[in-house]
Amino acid sequence: MTETAPTVHVGRDMRGPLITGDYNVAVTAEGSTVTVIQGSRRPAPRRRDRISLPPRRAAPPIGRDAELAVLTSAAVDGRTLQVFAPPGSGKSVLLRHAARLLAGDGADVVFLNGHGRDAEDLVQDLFEACYDAEGYRPGAPELRRLMAGVGVCLLADDVDLPGEELAGIFDAVPDGAVLFTSAARSLWWHGDALALTGLGREAALELLSAAAARPLEPSETEAAALLWEATDGHPLDLMRAAAVTGGSGGPGLLPRPADVPGILPRILGTLDGPGREIVTLLGVVDGATASRELLALLAEGVDGLDETITRLAGMGLVTESEYGCRLTDGVAGALPARLTLGGSRLAAIAERLTAWAASAPPAGVAGNQTLVTGVVDALVRAGRPELGTALARAAAPAAARSLRWGAWRRLLDGGLGAARAAGDEPAQAYFTHEHGIRSLLTGNRVKAAVSIAAAIAIWHRLGDTGAAEAARQTQALTGTPPAAASGPAADPGAASAHPPGQGANGGHSGGHSGGHSGGHSGGNGEHSAHGSHGPATDQAASGGHQGATSHGRTPVKNGKGPASGKGGAAGKGGTAGTGGAAGTGGAAAHGLPLTGKLFIGLALGGGLVAGGAYGFGQLSRPDTVPIHVAVKTKVIAVSLPERQTECAPAGKGTDCTWTIEASKDKADTIGVRPDGPLPKGVAMRYWGCAEGDEVPTCTVKADQEKSVCVSTTSPKDKAARKACAGLVTRPGTGTSETPISEKGPTTRFTISITTRWPIEVSGLPDGCTLKLNEEDLMKRKDACGFDPPIGGSFTLSARITGPDPYAYMRGVSSPDNSIVWYGCDEPSPSDTCTVTVTQERVDQTRKWLREDPGNPKSRVSVCMATKDLAEASGRTTCAMLTGSELPPVADLRPS
Repeated sequence: MTETAPTVHVGRDMRGPLITGDYNVAVTAEGSTVTVIQGSRRPAPRRRDRISLPPRRAAPPIGRDAELAVLTSAAVDGRTLQVFAPPGSGKSVLLRHAARLLAGDGADVVFLNGHGRDAEDLVQDLFEACYDAEGYRPGAPELRRLMAGVGVCLLADDVDLPGEELAGIFDAVPDGAVLFTSAARSLWWHGDALALTGLGREAALELLSAAAARPLEPSETEAAALLWEATDGHPLDLMRAAAVTGGSGGPGLLPRPADVPGILPRILGTLDGPGREIVTLLGVVDGATASRELLALLAEGVDGLDETITRLAGMGLVTESEYGCRLTDGVAGALPARLTLGGSRLAAIAERLTAWAASAPPAGVAGNQTLVTGVVDALVRAGRPELGTALARAAAPAAARSLRWGAWRRLLDGGLGAARAAGDEPAQAYFTHEHGIRSLLTGNRVKAAVSIAAAIAIWHRLGDTGAAEAARQTQALTGTPPAAASGPAADPGAASAHPPGQGANGGHSGGHSGGHSGGHSGGNGEHSAHGSHGPATDQAASGGHQGATSHGRTPVKNGKGPASGKGGAAGKGGTAGTGGAAGTGGAAAHGLPLTGKLFIGLALGGGLVAGGAYGFGQLSRPDTVPIHVAVKTKVIAVSLPERQTECAPAGKGTDCTWTIEASKDKADTIGVRPDGPLPKGVAMRYWGCAEGDEVPTCTVKADQEKSVCVSTTSPKDKAARKACAGLVTRPGTGTSETPISEKGPTTRFTISITTRWPIEVSGLPDGCTLKLNEEDLMKRKDACGFDPPIGGSFTLSARITGPDPYAYMRGVSSPDNSIVWYGCDEPSPSDTCTVTVTQERVDQTRKWLREDPGNPKSRVSVCMATKDLAEASGRTTCAMLTGSELPPVADLRPS
C-alpha cells in the first residue's frame, strides 16, 4: 500500500472580499459590510481532480483489527458509521489509521477534526477540500447541488453534536460515506454504530510495553494483567500507568491496581519546567486547542517544544489534532493551583494573543478559537474584561475572513460578554452589529434586523452617526421596513437597543419554542428576537459548548452606563453566557455545579414545545405523537439546545417539561448531556424508556403518547427520582400514574408579551400568571402557555403598573402605553381581546403546521404590545407571531 501525500489545503488565508450565498462581504477591523452580488459575479467552484486530505501520520492502533475492518468496509460500501466510546478509548487513533489506509488505496478521503467545532464549519472544511473556490461559502441550496455526485469518504473525529447538526453533515455528503467518532451514541436510524470497548488482555500488555518504550519484564506480567483488569483495558489509563514508575510496587515497576486513581496527580507532579508551561497554557479552559506555532509564541522559556509535546502525549496528558494540541480527558480538572494561570501572567498572554490575532492568518485564528475564547472568559473572571474585549475585537475579523461562522460566533459571544463587563459601549455596538451580520449571512433575517438595530441605537447614543448610517444600509438587506435616520427612536429596531451594559440575551428571552421568530426579551432596555434556532444575537447556542443562559441584571445608573456586568458563566469548551462571564448570572452564580443540554435523537426531534412554563405551541399532526420529557434534578441546570430555556428558579436545578412532536413509530434516544464532569459517584438516570426504569440510557419509540423522566443518582435528587417514577408512562401500557399533561381535546394556547412597560394581565386560566413589575423585568417570563379545551373562551385585559421604561430616549416622541392585542377574535390590532378556541381555529393551525412546520403563524396564540413608538418592532413581532397583517410603515416612524 503506497502513501499518498495530501493534495488539498483547507482554510487558506482570505484577505479580500468574501462571497457567501447571495452576499459579498467586506471584513475590516471596524466592522463588516454586506452587499448583494449579481448572478454573473457569483463564483464558479471547480471540483478538484483528486480529493485527498488525510490526517497526519501516526502509529497504528493496537488490538483493533476487527474494528478497523468494520470501518473500511463501511467506507467502501458508502455507508454512515459512528464509532462511540468514552474519551481515551482510542477512537481517534482508529479513525486516523482507517483514513490513511483508504487514502493509500486511492479513495477520495477528507479527514476532519470536530472537537469544539460546529457542523457548519465542518461542512465548509469539506466543501473547500472538494472544490477550489477561494473566499466562497455557498448557501445551502448551492452546496447541495455542488456536492451531489461527489463520492468522497468523510472521516470526522470527535463529533459530539446534536442530531439536527449531524443531519447537516450527512446532507453535505449525499453520495459518499461518513465515518465519525463521538463520546456517546447519537446515530440510531440513519446508519450503523460501533461501540469501542476496552482492549483485550494481550493487546493491553502490548500497549503497556509500547507506552513504556521497553519490553515488560517477566516479573511485571502479573502486574500488567492486574492493571488490565483494573482499567477495563482503557487505552488512556494504560498509557498513564506505563508513564509512572516507582509506585507501591517498587522502583521501575508498573503501579498496582490500587494506585490507578492517583496516577494522574502523580504524573502532573513529575513535570519539568517546559511540561508545566505547556500544560498550564492549555489548561486555561478545558478543551482548549492551540497550534504548535501559537504555543511557541506564548510559552516562556520552553526550548525543544516538539520534544516536550511528544513527551506529554506519551504520558497521556496531551493529544494532537489537525488544529494543534489539547489536554486529554480529565487533566484540566486535575490541575493543581500552581499549574493555573495567575492574573499578571494571564494579562501578559492576552497582550501577546491580541498582537498575534491582529495579523494572524484567518485559518490560524479559527483553528485556535477555543484557546482565544477561553482566555477572553478567563480575563473577565479575573477582573480584566477590557483585555478580553481587546483580544476578541482583534480576533473576530480574522475568524470572519476564515468563513468559519461557528468560530466567529464564539468569538463574538465572548467579546460581547467582555465588553458588557467592561462597560465598553463602542465595543458592544461592534459585537452586536457583527452578530447581526452573521445572522444575515446565515439566513436569519429577523435576528439580523434586531441585532443591527440595537447596534444603530448604541451608535446614535454615542453620537457616531457615520457608523449608524453605514449599519442602516446593511439593515435594509434584512427586508425590514426602512427607518428614518433622525435618531434611535426612528428606527424600527430601536426598541431592541440595549442600554449600556445590557445584552441582547440577558434575562429570559421571549420564549417561543418550536423555532418561531420574533420573541422579545424584556427588562431594563433589553430586547431580543428569536429566529429559527435561537436568540437575536445568536449567542449561548447549543450543543454543549456554550455557556449557561444569562439571568443576571445589569444595573443602570442615571439611565446610562453599567454598574456591573452580570451574566452566564462559561460552560465546558464554550464561551461566557450571553450576559457576560462576570457577576451573578449563570450556573456558577446560582451555586449549581453543572449545566447541561437536553438532546433529542435525530428521528424523534421533529418539533420541540416548551411545556409548563411557556412556549409557542405546536399541535400534534396525524403523522406525529407527543412524547413528554420531564427533567427533575437539583444538581444540573438543563436547557433545550440553543434555546437556553430555564424552567426553575435560580439555584434550584431543573424542574421542567418539554414535549417532542415525534415522527410516528420512529425510535431514538433522549437524554441530558452535561457540559462537564458530573460530581463523583453521580450518574444520569431515566424512567419510562424502552430499557426500563432508572436506567443509564433511554430509547423511546413514538408508537403512542408517552412520558419519560430524567434525573440523577445524586442524594439531592432523592425526591426527584421518586417523582420521576410516578410521572412516566410504562412501556406497553400507554398509561402513567400521574400524567405529565392532561389527555383530551386540548390545544396549546400561548400569550406572548413584547412590551417593556411593567404590566399585569387579567383573565388568564389558573396556573398562568403574567404580572411584571419594574423590579422583575430582567427575570420575567414574557410568555405563558396552557391547554384550554376546545370551545373554551377567555377575555383578556392588561394594565400598566409602572413607570416609563424609555424615559432615557424621550424627546423624539411622547410615551403612549395604550395596550394593543393581536390574534384575538377582534380584528388585529385591537384594544380588547376575546379568544374562543374553536375547532375551526384548531384545524386551521394544524393545516398550517402540516403544510409548513416552520411557519410562525398560530391564530390560537395571542400577543400583546403597546402603541409606544419606541416599541414599533414589538408590534411587528406580534403581527408575525399571530399571522396578522404587519403594521404599515407609517406606524413605525415618528409622525
